[in-house]
Amino acid sequence: MQRGLYCFALVALILLSFIPLKNAMINGGGEQLISVIWRFYGGNVSSNYVIGDIDGDGGLEVVFGTWEGYLYALDVEDGEVLWSVPIRVTMYPALGDIDGDGRLEVLVSGTKGNDSGIYVFNGEDGSLLWKFIAQYPFAFFSPSIGDLDLDGKPEVIFSSTEGSVYALNGEDGSLVWKVLFNTVVGVNIALGDIDNDGKLECVFGSFDGFVYALNGESGSLLWCFNTTRRWVGYSVSIGDVNVDGRLEVIAGTWGDYDYSFVFALNGTSGCPLWKFRFYSAVSISIPAIVDLNGDRIPETVFGALDGYIYCLRGVDGVLVWRTYTDPLPSEEVTVGDINGDNRLDVLTTSFVGELIALDGTSGSILWKYPINSTLWPANLADLDGNGDLEIIVGGRNGLCALDVANSGFRIYWQGGGGDLSFMRKSNQVFIDRDMDFLSDYSELHLGTNLANNDTDGDGMGDGWEVYYGFDPTNASDAELDVDGDGLSNLGEYLYGTNPTSNDTDGDGTPDLWEIKYDLNPTDPSDASLDCDSDGLSNLAEFNMGTDPTNPDSDGDLFGDGIEVAIGSDPLNPAMPWLFIVSFTIAVIATTIYLRKRRSSTEK
Repeated sequence: MQRGLYCFALVALILLSFIPLKNAMINGGGEQLISVIWRFYGGNVSSNYVIGDIDGDGGLEVVFGTWEGYLYALDVEDGEVLWSVPIRVTMYPALGDIDGDGRLEVLVSGTKGNDSGIYVFNGEDGSLLWKFIAQYPFAFFSPSIGDLDLDGKPEVIFSSTEGSVYALNGEDGSLVWKVLFNTVVGVNIALGDIDNDGKLECVFGSFDGFVYALNGESGSLLWCFNTTRRWVGYSVSIGDVNVDGRLEVIAGTWGDYDYSFVFALNGTSGCPLWKFRFYSAVSISIPAIVDLNGDRIPETVFGALDGYIYCLRGVDGVLVWRTYTDPLPSEEVTVGDINGDNRLDVLTTSFVGELIALDGTSGSILWKYPINSTLWPANLADLDGNGDLEIIVGGRNGLCALDVANSGFRIYWQGGGGDLSFMRKSNQVFIDRDMDFLSDYSELHLGTNLANNDTDGDGMGDGWEVYYGFDPTNASDAELDVDGDGLSNLGEYLYGTNPTSNDTDGDGTPDLWEIKYDLNPTDPSDASLDCDSDGLSNLAEFNMGTDPTNPDSDGDLFGDGIEVAIGSDPLNPAMPWLFIVSFTIAVIATTIYLRKRRSSTEK
């Protein structure tokens, strides 16, 4: 079945390869929104692409494999070839300084001649540093890079189709440890200190439905979790999804005919925290962990084989949005600011040949751009050094660089492993070390402190300030009240409200009024409640100016609801008594009149 799915994907790629690549996309205002910077026609792209300064010249290069059997390194500014190596690469490459020379090496799982294995190439010229060959007929999956034993030197971690997980010495490729399982495991291996012991653990799925966590130093088992489903492949990532200061594991199942799950697991024990069920399969997708809506709680975003991109609330797995993109979406999502509003958007690609941008907050489609059919996600980078982002995407007929008008500078999650260094740790911590929802890359761009989530010490997190257009290096903006609702920006941050809207939840009651009366300014449902049981909803109380916690706001012994019903003023204590006195006088006067009239009639 596994082989059949891969064959199907390959056939789909070939059949869809006749879709043309267009040069530009025009928005509604006539502006050229997307244009091609350069194209490389050296072959059909067979792997994801990694971006970094591999030759130490201060500029970026991009590295990728082709189905024609070459590994290429190109200059990202003009697409010129830096070097190429004859090797077939069909998995995710990785970048890292694994020999301690201060420069990046390129790591791939590939095949040269009859030898399949892990190959490490010098980033400057593509020369081979070392290789670790698999035992025929087995092959290796994509490598991850991390310092497992805290000796200051990285190890290389990967798995094979025989069911083993390997850890190698990064300097020379010698074996550190190997663990054999009874099934295919570790198609993607995430690295993170999930048990808070100060050391990295290796977390991965298996093709018998388990999620495993191994001690990184020795390879011993920390825990395993049985999803009871068919497969857990690439779909494993690590992050603090419930903002408890500890790391959780996100894992998705696939390959089942009825339904699949995405699980959030406790990092220390592997016990499930929540699960999300849907009638499809995560399309071998590494879930992105990112705060898309500025509420300082991460969302989990992934593509599925039902054609939807899903966004789940990290704290409980509740669906935030889902968006239909195409019959077959990409394996991964990339997250960055693609429209220059300082907020994160979601990029994905599809088998049918489209690059698709989604608004991160709502999931609405910002634009679609026709590309050649592809199996790989897009990646973001500042290719020309002007501070704005460009897109690298590849598929049939090679690789291309795209310029997007008015793009921003923020990158948070790169497709194919998350981390912007492309060490493939699939871990939020290695993207955003101070966990302020502003990636280290973005912090360097802004000049904020990578190790302090509140650079200016104003009480508001750096990522939140950037999301709402404030200056994370200027403490004075904490006292401003941008939306004029009586709450300072700092107050809005502490209460979790929107500093640019005086009614965050849009329920008709202003934020400050809700806070004053102990209501929730982020929950619109409380507008219809009647907290004091006086017959008036909270919204009606606000409109009338009454106290939603006091059934008799003016203390006149008449309930607010009754006063409104009889046309009295619930804020004027004299009104109902005047009404009663007037009514009584009218009754008495009417009675006297009727009696006099009757007497005169009788006479």
